[in-house]
Amino acid sequence: MVPPLVRLFVQALRELDAAGEPERACMMAAQAWSLLRHDFPREAQRLNGLLHALTGATHPRHAGH
Repeated sequence: MVPPLVRLFVQALRELDAAGEPERACMMAAQAWSLLRHDFPREAQRLNGLLHALTGATHPRHAGH
């Protein structure tokens, strides 16, 4: 049950980012990672990857790379 919910949550966070709310999407991804990391490490890793993608896309230092 958890993996499908995480997939749906990741999709929602990507849409939140696309709607101009990257900071909010990052905060929610980090909170979800914290909740999942011990009992559902695979799903937590998926959120970690999303968090890195979101921060890389919004961090000025990464622009143009």
